[in-house]
Amino acid sequence: MTCLLRHIPIQRALAVLALVGMFAAPAACQEVEWLPTRGTHAWARFGKGAWKEVRIRTSIYDENEQLVRSSTTIARTNVSRVLPRAVSLCIKATVEVAGQEFSSDPQEVLRDLAPQLESSKVIGTETLTIDGQEYSTQVIELVTTSGTKRETSNLYHCATTVPQTLKRVTTSVDTQMPDVTTSTTVDVTELDKKVDILGEKKRSWAVTTVISRPDRTVTIQEVHCLDVPGELVSQVTEERNSEGKLVSRSETELVRQCTS
Repeated sequence: MTCLLRHIPIQRALAVLALVGMFAAPAACQEVEWLPTRGTHAWARFGKGAWKEVRIRTSIYDENEQLVRSSTTIARTNVSRVLPRAVSLCIKATVEVAGQEFSSDPQEVLRDLAPQLESSKVIGTETLTIDGQEYSTQVIELVTTSGTKRETSNLYHCATTVPQTLKRVTTSVDTQMPDVTTSTTVDVTELDKKVDILGEKKRSWAVTTVISRPDRTVTIQEVHCLDVPGELVSQVTEERNSEGKLVSRSETELVRQCTS
């Protein structure tokens, strides 16, 4: 069990990091000009030395939705290098379970500033309604391939909002398991949201993500802010099995930060 617990912090921290940047606020929607750069990427724009620390409370449930175990993880992510096309993040985490603490070794994660595109094109326009207000968007189709994984996404971009990507619909297929499709829908549900972040009211936005597979569904509620490294302020994640029963729940909150 000790070996398993030592891996929980990094797995959770990486899961949080995986979602960051979907709603970064790069430029306009023509060709690939909207792609994140060193100056607009959610982490890279803060520069080397910027960091944030989050607290992650995780609960695991059995087949009757009864609590099996819970843990609290403190994860600190530091910008260690900013390269022309990538940013290197150092993650260190400590997890507390049943009164015992387990620390992980620091782990370096290299992330591309922008996705490696196979193709990109504007396929139309669509009006989205958020909080009763309509926004005109361009719909951009992206195709990316990484190893055996192929993703097709439609991004809905609006040049007058922060963030500019108001919606993303992605279908993922692994060529080794072509019958298993993962569908992900990411929606901005609230703009110009005033949130208390470490004692200061900041302009933020709310995001809802739904990840669907034949055997499970994951729902994620998030708050993002441009003034926070990585942009993620808070996150609530719930995973349910094919019968709709709760399997796990986690809550992530910002504890400290340094914007360098």
